[in-house]
Amino acid sequence: MSSMAAQRLGLHDRGFVAPGMAADLIVFDPDVIRDAADFGSDAMRYAEGVDYLLVNGTLVIDDGALLDVNAGRVLRRGGR
Repeated sequence: MSSMAAQRLGLHDRGFVAPGMAADLIVFDPDVIRDAADFGSDAMRYAEGVDYLLVNGTLVIDDGALLDVNAGRVLRRGGR
């Protein structure tokens, strides 16, 4: 799902789950997950029902709880 977009943007270390790649993975129950944001005052609310989230291989959500870590970074075309 993400490999073609990563390739088009020149993000060569993303888009696949493999050794040496920057892994962003999410574990959720499709019957429970829902978007809690709206187009008004709650536009920045996180989705509900995410059990685990890894950003760049770092655990960010553990058993539904958001951890106090900063694992991400802004991505630019070509990986710069």
